Amino acid sequence: MFLKIVILIGMIIFFNILENLIPKRKFISNFEHFQHDLINIILLIINISLIFSSTYFANKILFHSETFYKYGLFQMLNFPEIIKITGVFIIYDAWMYIWHRMNHEIYFLWRFHRVHHTDTSINYSTIQRYHIVETIYTILIKTMVLLILGISPAHYFIYEVTLNFIAMFHHSNIRLNNRIDHILKYLIVTPNMHRTHHEINYFDSNSNYSSIFSVWDRIFKTFRIKKDYDKIKFGQDRFLDKKWNKLEFIFITPFLEKKVIKKGKKFLLIKKNTGKN
Repeated sequence: MFLKIVILIGMIIFFNILENLIPKRKFISNFEHFQHDLINIILLIINISLIFSSTYFANKILFHSETFYKYGLFQMLNFPEIIKITGVFIIYDAWMYIWHRMNHEIYFLWRFHRVHHTDTSINYSTIQRYHIVETIYTILIKTMVLLILGISPAHYFIYEVTLNFIAMFHHSNIRLNNRIDHILKYLIVTPNMHRTHHEINYFDSNSNYSSIFSVWDRIFKTFRIKKDYDKIKFGQDRFLDKKWNKLEFIFITPFLEKKVIKKGKKFLLIKKNTGKN
C-alpha cells in the first residue's frame, strides 16, 4: 500500500507539472487552480484512508486465505503468468466498464457518482473526486469481484497502477495534438474521449465509460466523439454554481432530491412540494 501511495504522489507531481507546461484550458487565476486541486486532494486523503483500511483487511483475510487461491478463477487456471496478467487486464477492465456504466444508469449509484461529474474544471485531480459513500460500496463490490476472479495482489497492483496513470492522463488538462489523441484512442481512453464523458449534456455524458481500453465502448456502442472539444462545457446542470465545488457542499449533493423520475437516459429531478408558491 505504501508503494502505491508513493507512485500515486509521483503521478500527481508529474501531471501537475505537465498541465502547467502545456495546459489545454487556463484557470482564471493560480489561486483558483490551487483551490480546485486542494479540494480534490482532500477527497483523495479521505478516500485513501478507507482504501488503506480495506486493503489491509483484504491482504490479511482474503488474499492469504486458502479459499481465495483455491476457488478464484485465475487460481484454478494453470496458465503462465503472462497469460494470467493479460487475462486480468482484459477481464477486470471489462468489469470496470460495466461498473462505471452501472454508476450512471442506476439512480442510487448515480447520486453519489455525480459528485465526480460536478467538477467544472476537469484536470488530473478530478480522478480523486469521489464521494465517500461511493468509495465504500465500490470497495465492497471490488472485493467480491477480486474474490470471484481470483486475482492475485501482484497482478491487481500492476493493473491498478496502470489504471491510475491512464485515468490521470485522460482526465488531465493537457494540450495534446488532436491527431495523436485520435490515434491513441483506438487503444486507450484519451483526454478528448473522456472530456466528452464529462460534457454537461446528458446524451454525451452517458458515453465513453471505458477505463483503460477504449474497445469496450466500441463493442457496446457507447463510443462517442465531439467535433469541437474546445467548446465542451463540463459539470452538471444543477451544480454549476461555485459553491458546489466546496467540500461541505460536495458531501451533501447526493442527498438533495426527494423524488426522481427517470426519462430515457436523463434523470429528471423533482423537489419535494413544500406547499409554498
